[in-house]
Amino acid sequence: MPASKQFITGVRIALLLAAEPANLHRSGDVGRRLGINPVVVRRALLRLCDAGIVLSKKGPGGGSQLARKARQITLRDVHRAVSPHAMNLLAGKTGVSLKVILDHASRAYEDELARITLAQLLHKTKRRGRG
Repeated sequence: MPASKQFITGVRIALLLAAEPANLHRSGDVGRRLGINPVVVRRALLRLCDAGIVLSKKGPGGGSQLARKARQITLRDVHRAVSPHAMNLLAGKTGVSLKVILDHASRAYEDELARITLAQLLHKTKRRGRG
């Protein structure tokens, strides 16, 4: 099952915040660093905030950071925050038999995402960068 663009964007943003957990990150800076439009970054951060994954402070000196430690946030958390209804939209346009299959696939996909934390993914990313 391919990952949605929103999910990939959410993971990239969350990984950047996880890599520098003490810093407050402004959406414009995140956008520049990741090559993502700041408006898209703000939308993703809003969804991540609504899900309790990110904390954002407004105003001068404000920005965003993870609300919890990276080891406490799974890829499933990010997926549910930024693309919660992706499978429902597809399932709504199909027959009942296909809906059952898509529901099963969605659960398997989310179960796999639940096994991986941001900290684990960040560690793998850093290790690859050294090689």
